[in-house]
Amino acid sequence: MLNILPIQINGQNQIVLAPAANQDVTESADYKQIKFTNGYGSLSKAGCQVQLGVTGKVTIDLKITSLSERFYKEVTDKIVNEVKNETASELEERYKKTDKRDWWFSFFSGGSKDETSSETYKNSKSSSVDIASTTVFNAVKENLDRNLQEFSVKGTFKITGTSMIPTSVFLYIELLTITMSDGTQFLVPSEQTKIADDKGKQASAECEGEITITPLF
Repeated sequence: MLNILPIQINGQNQIVLAPAANQDVTESADYKQIKFTNGYGSLSKAGCQVQLGVTGKVTIDLKITSLSERFYKEVTDKIVNEVKNETASELEERYKKTDKRDWWFSFFSGGSKDETSSETYKNSKSSSVDIASTTVFNAVKENLDRNLQEFSVKGTFKITGTSMIPTSVFLYIELLTITMSDGTQFLVPSEQTKIADDKGKQASAECEGEITITPLF
């Protein structure tokens, strides 16, 4: 069962955060607390119906607004002296890569009060982190507003049914939702995808293909 995040595809083929009815956030503007939710967002409005011996094709061409490459570099540069050497090295290496979820997992383990490992964060659907260092949370706050960027999300997938029973299959992308203490939210996409039904349950189908995420300048 996938943890489905509250996102939607708008009229401009953009993946956006759906409005939350009740946001459980701390009323503070100092960004000392960051909440992250690890889950999946649907990439397709309509399902592809398949069964044994039937193959369908799903083509994805969407845009998503996320944090820019520059954000990760500037925050990393500002906090390298505030975290352990191994954490700083991980952050410097991971901001250069496409999947920025790993940067956040390393950031959480290095910037939190306790010694919780990044693996614990990866395996958790939802967690909140209190950042003890003033330098760390100020670095995040100061770089947020001016470091958003649009990204292209594209891919073509072949979906083949594995059951005699017709199944509607949807394509999902792995996402991290970052919620700051004032309620500001950001999506951090991954290039990992999965197929499931419209409720996020395992579907009787196999999928071939991959997503590419490219910054739009």
